[in-house]
Amino acid sequence: MRTLANTTLAVTTLACFWLLGLATAPGGIAARFDGLPIVGSPLLLLGFFVVTGPLLGTLLLCLIWGALQTAALHKWVKWKQKPRAERGPLPRIRLALIPIALGLTAAALFFQLPTRAGFALARDDFQPLTQNMTAKTPQVSAVNATVGIYRVRAVGVDPRGGVYFMLNHTTGSLSGCTTSYGFAHQPNQQGTPFGDQHYRFTPLGGGWYAFRASKAS
Repeated sequence: MRTLANTTLAVTTLACFWLLGLATAPGGIAARFDGLPIVGSPLLLLGFFVVTGPLLGTLLLCLIWGALQTAALHKWVKWKQKPRAERGPLPRIRLALIPIALGLTAAALFFQLPTRAGFALARDDFQPLTQNMTAKTPQVSAVNATVGIYRVRAVGVDPRGGVYFMLNHTTGSLSGCTTSYGFAHQPNQQGTPFGDQHYRFTPLGGGWYAFRASKAS
């Protein structure tokens, strides 16, 4: 059982760090699983609940927590029923760390802590790129350049206000929309050069925001 617990904890920890690493860029998780309906849809659904639905996300996490604790209790009962001489050490701490790791990861994703931390490291690299950026019509330029720790795929300027740096995008086979994710400097509230549907932005401080926006494919 110790081997099982160690393996489960190691896999869980690596998966959590991997997801947190992807989440340093807006849309990083969604883009990574884009086009993988069998594997990706459940993960995207979980991310949707956690990010957009606190109540449903909390309920789902409680169900996961309960399932893990039930499995741990079952293992403990089997361990307890063995003769004392045959019992090995029960890794209670390791079993407890698994739901704790999942809970902390979910909380970090919900509050977008990886995105905030990553952008804090790259803010000074993005700031000079916003100077003298104006347009009479929405304009998008493909750049595919590295800015700080990020790979910027395109830059958009909106006459309604805002400079948008697109880092990731997904093509929803069910929704029929292309969704773009990235950072925006002083964005407007009407839309972006990458689309006006499902437009949302999260403040990062200093006039900067993480954004997502969709348009029909």
